[in-house]
Amino acid sequence: MKFKVCIAVILFVSLTSSFLAGCGSSVKRMTSSGLTLENQHPYSVKIEVAGWEKIGKLQTSGVDNTRFNQTVADSIKNTHLFNEVVETGNPNYKLKITVLEHILPAHVGDFDLRLKTQWQLADSAGKIISEDIIESVYTSKLADELTTFDRLQKANENVVKINVEQGIKRLSQMKL
Repeated sequence: MKFKVCIAVILFVSLTSSFLAGCGSSVKRMTSSGLTLENQHPYSVKIEVAGWEKIGKLQTSGVDNTRFNQTVADSIKNTHLFNEVVETGNPNYKLKITVLEHILPAHVGDFDLRLKTQWQLADSAGKIISEDIIESVYTSKLADELTTFDRLQKANENVVKINVEQGIKRLSQMKL
């Protein structure tokens, strides 16, 4: 009897830990690198992200303010949009990104996941020099993933990546 209980506990722990280890979107999969930019800016930028806390945790599959911030920072570094991304001090520019909407349809067939963000770029004095709404869509096909959770996580990672790429491209169109 003890042997059967031990086997059941080991199986439960193994299955549960592998499921939980997969939780949370990967910053690496959401980060962009090979974008063609119109301009690269020889300045420093500080990034602030807000808004994910208003969205249900299951719907976001692990995307939060911190992961989104890191995705934007890594993407800016990879594309060289700005010379430097800083966390402290007095940067030349401050980029504030606010998640306005994250819409997931309530059905399990093919669905479009939508993400709407506001990107504000301010100078060191706090004057807003650019404000843009970025709307991105990722279509998730029923056949894409084996489980609904994996599929939702992949869809979230892709819609975030698309949104970040659109934001970076728009910022690269500016002459600072």
